[in-house]
Amino acid sequence: MIHNEQNIIGHGFLQQFNHFIKMPVIIFKDGQLLYANQCFKAAVGKPEFNIHTYDLNEDFQLTDAEHQEITITRADGTTRHFDATLKPIIYNHQDATFVMFNDISARKHVENNMVQIAHLRALMIKISNLILDSTSLSEFFDFILNTTLQAIEKTTLGSILVLDENKVLSTAASYGYSDEIDKFRLPLEKSFLYRETNGQLDKAEKISNATLLENFIPVKTAYGENAYLQSSINAPIYFQGKIYGLISIDSLEKHAFTAYDLDAVEFISKSIEIAVTNRLLYEEKAYLSRFDRLTKLHNRHFFDEYGELVIKRAQRYGEQFHLVMMDLNDLKQVNDQHSHLAGDHVLVHIAQAIRDCVRESDIFARFGGDEFVGLLFNSTTGAIKEKMENINTLLRKHPIQYDGCEIKISISYGVAQFKEEGNSIEDLLKLADERMYQYKKIKKSLSQA
Repeated sequence: MIHNEQNIIGHGFLQQFNHFIKMPVIIFKDGQLLYANQCFKAAVGKPEFNIHTYDLNEDFQLTDAEHQEITITRADGTTRHFDATLKPIIYNHQDATFVMFNDISARKHVENNMVQIAHLRALMIKISNLILDSTSLSEFFDFILNTTLQAIEKTTLGSILVLDENKVLSTAASYGYSDEIDKFRLPLEKSFLYRETNGQLDKAEKISNATLLENFIPVKTAYGENAYLQSSINAPIYFQGKIYGLISIDSLEKHAFTAYDLDAVEFISKSIEIAVTNRLLYEEKAYLSRFDRLTKLHNRHFFDEYGELVIKRAQRYGEQFHLVMMDLNDLKQVNDQHSHLAGDHVLVHIAQAIRDCVRESDIFARFGGDEFVGLLFNSTTGAIKEKMENINTLLRKHPIQYDGCEIKISISYGVAQFKEEGNSIEDLLKLADERMYQYKKIKKSLSQA
């Protein structure tokens, strides 16, 4: 090194520099720190460290380049970004390197946010495209979680928790955890997010040291290891203005997540809210296109479409099945004497009685008003009639209770068999309907007698 007055630095220069220019400065030689001003000590979050024992490589790495961008990890786990300028100097009569740090954290924050948001928007487009996919709701949540984890650098675990009617959180999707997490249950008010937001659940929250949590417990990872969560970001998920669940992004490292990550999860949670809302509304619409809202049985639209498929399959493979028509006797009288709400209660009760007496492979639908229709497979006419009579026996022995009153109701039914008695759904419906009214007429005559 050429010695001249411009590269010889003494204590007088350093005092003037620190007085007029408030920037972190160090002087080092061969990895050994020779000098550090208070601004540098504050930058690394160690105001009392000893320069003789301080390890430069512990917080950041410097190269031989004259200008370089570095990231300093502070004592509290947070990070700050600097442009470092290195100059060869003479200090205390020895060759050394003078380093001046220009804080660019604010600029990096903006840059990182722009890059991260662009990345997140691309990921959210993927989620939006899945809304109308044929995947199940469980697969939908898995995709959302995996997509979110792609955007957060140091995450190793994650979960989506949904709220039940008792305000208890359970697992809808998870990553990195063992299957034991499927048994996880946590009252909402005991969750970290609930406590940190004083029950408001209005924003994402970050915790950098999970040992501070009251309910700090070990978890078992997908590899079967027992480990402790050290960092977590929790954000609420809303559906139609009400809390629906939480997304939790977790890590086994302390101070794993930055302010950027918190902003990212905040952004993601809002996007997830839109995606989940659209998906659940789609699920509801899809459900209502197939099921009757009141009785939860299939509706006539579904029955008409499914019936045609059953006919084609039966004709192709020589299968047999029975069609059953059923209606309630004197439901109008129940509506007139009690109320239409009482009539609805009766319909729901009958629908449950139907579900209890048929197999899962059988299909029953509300055909309209007080009429029901079913397709029963692998059975006989006699066995089906016995099931229908069992419903009447149950209704006779255990009248329906409503608002302190007993409601006595019964059913009439008719059965038709494919292919012996009809080759189409229309033919079977017509025959079963005729037999149902014959049954009704006979029962009425017996009652009057």
